[in-house]
Amino acid sequence: MNWDAIGAVSEVAAAIGVVVSLVYLAVQIRENTRSSRSATRQSIVESVIATNMIWAQSESFSQVFQDHLDGKELADHE
Repeated sequence: MNWDAIGAVSEVAAAIGVVVSLVYLAVQIRENTRSSRSATRQSIVESVIATNMIWAQSESFSQVFQDHLDGKELADHE
């Protein structure tokens, strides 16, 4: 084998290595994006639960909210 052939084989191996690393990075970025979206959804759900707990624990707020759902006119302070 001469040096030109060894150089060509090395270039092909390097190109394959670059492609494999790009595929690996693409997969990692996709997984990171999914993880970030999942964490965001979890945070939103926790906020909604906290808000619902406030509504459930406050009798006056619960009544105002129920009146609103029933279509009753609410006073300005409500």
